[in-house]
Amino acid sequence: RDHLLGEYRERLDTFASTVAWEVNRIHRQGTGLEKLTSALGDYRVHRNDAPLNSALSGLPWADRLQAGNFTLALYDSTTGEPLYTTPGTQTMLDINFDPSWSLERVVQEINSAASNGGNITASIVDGRLNLQAKDGVSFGVANDTSGVLAGLGINTFFKGDNAGNLAVRDEIVQNLNLINAGAINGGAEGNEGDTSIALQLAQLKNKKITITSSTGKKTEQTMLGYYGAYVTKVGADT
Repeated sequence: RDHLLGEYRERLDTFASTVAWEVNRIHRQGTGLEKLTSALGDYRVHRNDAPLNSALSGLPWADRLQAGNFTLALYDSTTGEPLYTTPGTQTMLDINFDPSWSLERVVQEINSAASNGGNITASIVDGRLNLQAKDGVSFGVANDTSGVLAGLGINTFFKGDNAGNLAVRDEIVQNLNLINAGAINGGAEGNEGDTSIALQLAQLKNKKITITSSTGKKTEQTMLGYYGAYVTKVGADT
């Protein structure tokens, strides 16, 4: 109980956390058959004013965030076509991100980028990022090189960060059209039949990644390899 089972639980939690992060970081910058009209992050910060990459934020993957940018593409929710604020101009909100920003700063930057058209509003709800499009508008994530949307649980596949709470997001369970199989291209188009995101998710099975335990130990291997080694150890110990 005090040694073997504790180690087994730690290994399972590491596996579940790795699955959640690796799947979410791919899924968060794609689109399904339906665009989003709102999105409430599944991961809550402890303090709205704390740097997101610090332990004070309480985010499960605070150390994975990096400097980069993310792009929100806006659409006419009725036609599904990219939204134009003026004739010939597509609405793409590009937000540069620094991992030392707080959640309050992220909200401020999104609202500042959306100030011209006012088609989407960011806010904080119980320590979570909340995005709300105005009536008649929907949106998707076209790009996220920073990992911040995955870290906050926006447009992700999983919720939870350990073996005890890992689950598919409620919105996807209720509506399979929100599974992101394709990507949004540079023209803000998310085309039916595009399976680029689904392909990347399938390729995770054989992809070597960095797996970090709760103690900070890092290994480079596939998730199948990690889980296979775990099962082998349990069998040998038994």
